[in-house]
Amino acid sequence: MSLVELMTISETFKLEGRGIVLAPSFFPHPHGRWKNRIETVVIQFPDGSATETQARFELNHLNIPDPNVPIELRWQVVVTLPDHTEKPPVGSNILVSPETRDALIGPNGD
Repeated sequence: MSLVELMTISETFKLEGRGIVLAPSFFPHPHGRWKNRIETVVIQFPDGSATETQARFELNHLNIPDPNVPIELRWQVVVTLPDHTEKPPVGSNILVSPETRDALIGPNGD
């Protein structure tokens, strides 16, 4: 299967019980229905090397206390690496299936 670039990692942190959380997160594309998924992704490191690992793509509710924040901004798809033990460096790229990319950012990245 061919993979496509989904994101460039801007930040990472470890969350006990969830694994390594990658930023940025995503707002599901409005033209599709989001369904949580686990898939094998490729992490391309800035030095040119790469590795495969499992990633979770899960819709999460963010508790934002500001009542002026719209409801659609409170629900985001967060990418985690549950089995990866070391944080990928900032600047690494995540490659995913075209179906996952399309569900998150649309077929044209819109």
